[in-house]
Amino acid sequence: MESLLTIVITIFCGVSVYILGEIAHEIWLKPLEQYKQIKSEISYSLVYYANLYSNTIDLADDQEMAIKSHKHASDEFRILAAKLHGFVETLFWLKPLIPPKEKLLDASHELMGLSNSFFCAYNTHETHEQNRENHQSADRIRELLNMTHRI
Repeated sequence: MESLLTIVITIFCGVSVYILGEIAHEIWLKPLEQYKQIKSEISYSLVYYANLYSNTIDLADDQEMAIKSHKHASDEFRILAAKLHGFVETLFWLKPLIPPKEKLLDASHELMGLSNSFFCAYNTHETHEQNRENHQSADRIRELLNMTHRI
């Protein structure tokens, strides 16, 4: 009788540990992996496209190649903003090592703003101020997502 009770307790404990492990994986580890992936993509894009968001262009100048590359980079930042925003919607209340939802949403909004800032107002050529604001946005994104490296 005692050995049967020991077997039942062992099976119950094993199943409980497995279930708790799966819950921890779904609630914490999987979102942490997703966050690290999105953060990596954002960090890469902030470095790779810095030459473009630091040099906004005026659409009136009709620089077809520059417009095309700026448009592509702008679209990439828009995609990243949407990914980060969507990620926030999947988070549970327990999220160690992931910034608070407010910071993630702020970073998403900054990414969207950066996406919208690759071009200055048509025929104004006011690029210097926009370039400075774009750098501030990039720094703010890095701060919100706890990125360690600045360029």
